[in-house]
Amino acid sequence: MKILVVIALFACATAFRLPPAYKQVPQEPRFENDEDDKIVGGYEAKKHEFPFIISLQRYGSHFCGGSIVSSTKVLTAAHCTRAVSYWQITANAGRHNVRTSESTGQSKSASSMSEHWGYNSNTYRYDVAVVRLSSAFKFNSYVKTVTLSSSNPSSGTRVTVAGWGTLSSGGSSPSKLQKVDVYVDSYSSCNSDYSGIIDDYTMLCASSGGKDSCQGDSGGPLVRAGTSTQVGVVSWGYGCADSRYPGVYAKVAATRSWINSQ
Repeated sequence: MKILVVIALFACATAFRLPPAYKQVPQEPRFENDEDDKIVGGYEAKKHEFPFIISLQRYGSHFCGGSIVSSTKVLTAAHCTRAVSYWQITANAGRHNVRTSESTGQSKSASSMSEHWGYNSNTYRYDVAVVRLSSAFKFNSYVKTVTLSSSNPSSGTRVTVAGWGTLSSGGSSPSKLQKVDVYVDSYSSCNSDYSGIIDDYTMLCASSGGKDSCQGDSGGPLVRAGTSTQVGVVSWGYGCADSRYPGVYAKVAATRSWINSQ
């Protein structure tokens, strides 16, 4: 009887510690025609406001975000690359509407990809990956690299997340790039919200009432508001814009040396 109780308690504790990656787009995303819809609590970005942002696509459909770190490298989330094979991926830059061809757009196929050596698919620590491209992006006003932050933003810092993710948890996806401003939460507050499963070294949390990233935003950039300095990578969380649970992002500063080594 004691053995059964211990096993049951261990199973419950283990299940409680494993965060679900809600930021991935469903395998069959639903598209709507309502162009007035917005990312959870946000609004449509200006065209080419984020020239470093990437739409990672599989068989022509957006599934995760990313950011340009060099002419032939894209930063994204490890849980995004784990879900696909590299030969299925195309990286699309310079686009505002992911459902139409745009003269400013550039599309490159992937040649390989690497997850951070410390990535843990159960805890989502070190949730970053680099996708290598078969040919180089041509940089211009619409396609540029992001700046990787060497320091973590302090609690209360206003940050911006952008992407083509769903407009509500499990909801429809927009065709045009959306953005939303949120604020960095303190580690103690976020860790309390998530009952002690937040890793302070590799994760940061950000929230603002009714505002958040959502499915399909995974791998996309979290930047200091008004800049092109990336501080986080969209990673995971419970629900979308749930007032009880902030969005969780992989810290760029903690993984910057590995990203540069790639």
